[in-house]
Amino acid sequence: MQANSDEMAMSRRPSGSMLAPCALAAVVASPAFVTPLWQSAPSRASPGSTAALSGIDAVGESAPQGGAPQGGAAMAAGAAVGMLMGARAVAGQRRGGHQKPRIGLTARCTAAVRELRPRDRTDGHGWIKEDPQFTDTDNASVASTHTVTFKKRPSGIKRYTHGMDGKGAMVMEMAEKARYPGDPLGQAAVAGVKKGFVVKSVAGKDVRGWDFEDIMDLLEDYVPNPDVQSTAAFKSGKVTREKKNKQVDFPAEIEYMELKEGSVTAGAPAASAMPKGAWMPR
Repeated sequence: MQANSDEMAMSRRPSGSMLAPCALAAVVASPAFVTPLWQSAPSRASPGSTAALSGIDAVGESAPQGGAPQGGAAMAAGAAVGMLMGARAVAGQRRGGHQKPRIGLTARCTAAVRELRPRDRTDGHGWIKEDPQFTDTDNASVASTHTVTFKKRPSGIKRYTHGMDGKGAMVMEMAEKARYPGDPLGQAAVAGVKKGFVVKSVAGKDVRGWDFEDIMDLLEDYVPNPDVQSTAAFKSGKVTREKKNKQVDFPAEIEYMELKEGSVTAGAPAASAMPKGAWMPR
């Protein structure tokens, strides 16, 4: 039984000897521009190949001498030669066991992108469509400044957002109060930080006009969120941007700007959690 199965498997495999008659038939029926290639071959061939080429010459002499096939016959012969060459190329690639890399896709994957949205980051900071638009370099829009000192991380600010062109950092979500005396997550609330405050300086370094990512690298202040970290785990192969600034050591002084009314452009309204008119259990 084993011998029979081996014979059946061998019969299904394409034999290299079957390609020789196909190639010979394609050459015989080929147009006139193919003929000079094999007729002039003996002058370039080695002595060992003379016998093989003599067989082709004999078949060529028996072919009609009235000229090259015309019309559909010539097209069929060209198609046969092309199919034969394509089959041999595919067989060679399969034997090689590898394919050439997709250069275009590789080049696109190696380019780092900006990390401006919470889903692009691992700290939960970033812009969402409900956030307002602002500019942190316009001194005329500043109503007042507030300097606070954070003793340790995290300070209780859950999410910063960026302004125009990915510049600046504004407080958008934070702990509203301390849960107990000395609660680290209540530092920002106890110090008087409010939603809408824009970062002006960090440890004496003016960060107005900085990219949002650079300010976040300097602060490195976030409330750990297991959901955000789990989502970021699936993006471990993504090319990340290189950090330009080392995080400051806490305790550190952070200076915030409170912007005037009308200097901030309102964002898009938040999407409703449930469609209008949908039934919900009481």
